[in-house]
Amino acid sequence: MSQLQPSLTGFRMHLSLRLILAALALLSVVAPNHAEASDARRRVLFCTDIAMGLDCTNVFGSPPSAADPDDAWAMAWALNNPDWEVVGVVVSFGNCACETPPTTCDAPAPDPGQIACEVLDEQIEIARWVVQACGRETPVYRGASRRFALDGPAPDGTTEALEAVLAHPEPVTIIGIGPATDPAYLVRDLAALGRLDRVERLMLEMGQIGPWAGQAGFTINGMPVSDYNFRSDPDAAKWLFDTADLLPETTLVPFNSIRFGYVTEPGLDLLAAVDRATTDRVSADSRAWLEKWVGIFGEPGFHLWDLVCTLAAADGAEFDTVPVRATVECIDGTPSLQLTEAPRGSRITCARHLAGMGPPLVSQPVTFASADATTGTSDQNMMTQLALKAWLDCPVTPATCAVDLNGDGRIDAADLGLLISMWGICP
Repeated sequence: MSQLQPSLTGFRMHLSLRLILAALALLSVVAPNHAEASDARRRVLFCTDIAMGLDCTNVFGSPPSAADPDDAWAMAWALNNPDWEVVGVVVSFGNCACETPPTTCDAPAPDPGQIACEVLDEQIEIARWVVQACGRETPVYRGASRRFALDGPAPDGTTEALEAVLAHPEPVTIIGIGPATDPAYLVRDLAALGRLDRVERLMLEMGQIGPWAGQAGFTINGMPVSDYNFRSDPDAAKWLFDTADLLPETTLVPFNSIRFGYVTEPGLDLLAAVDRATTDRVSADSRAWLEKWVGIFGEPGFHLWDLVCTLAAADGAEFDTVPVRATVECIDGTPSLQLTEAPRGSRITCARHLAGMGPPLVSQPVTFASADATTGTSDQNMMTQLALKAWLDCPVTPATCAVDLNGDGRIDAADLGLLISMWGICP
């Protein structure tokens, strides 16, 4: 632990007075009897790079295209899970970015501090819409707009989320389905305050294991796919795993082994046929992403990777989990997170795949009795059924602003058309 002290002292000055006061105040709280609280709902803090429906450039500078909606599907499931209380959502760069960070092994140290990022503000609005669509009042925080700087201050929104964690006696599970940036800031600052007991578990979606270990990426139908969450911010992940003794219990869900659950066109047709503002928007904003996976990768739909990672945190989920070592290696000039099996007792584990659904990469597209049926899905793709049910369980009409006349979460030409159709003498 002594080797961590130089790293920790470098950023203590950045901790706000309100954080320190919050930590001191918590010391006066009598810890609850966890045996008595075993029936309590699990407290979950989500860290996401949600970007459903946005046309944006990701951290690798790829041409603008419809962004990954997977985070929104995972959030909806989590918000509807009766066993969980989602206490906050921290939104960061990743699927969309305002700068293209270097991703080579010899990349220079990142600049401290955050940057203005309009697309991040759009991502935050999407996260708020999902929360409202699911009938919740979960706070949404503005997280990192650029990659992790060890001696830099945490984003203001990330610090607000940390304050909320400190203000409650029960710990949280942190689920990272985007870059490791905000989880790293949270762990770093809680460690500096001596309050890592506020984190019950850390879940991160990243890494390579099995036959893909030793490669910078893996292929789907011959097309290369990278470990995007890790490569979006290798510095954050490297710091976390270089300080493994500091970490709370950590589970990694590797990119190359969680291809369970396709969202296909019939699934989106099902949502559209329900004719709700919520399901209409999810269906419309997911179609371009589906078309990309069908057209570029030759897949029948897009994968629910983020939901698989989220489900791995659920009690009773039947995952094949093994203890691992997490190391960052340079492969073909690219940093890569490699996971290798470790002796039992390791604080880091890997949820490789759902044990009850066959080996990795075996997945079947979901089928429907008819496009407009709300039931009748086959049992061959439980993951997709969970995702669709989450959206079908959301309220019929999410909370919207007064000028959003058709209740789809947007103010656009459709609302103008409704307004014009009502033009005339007020009865």
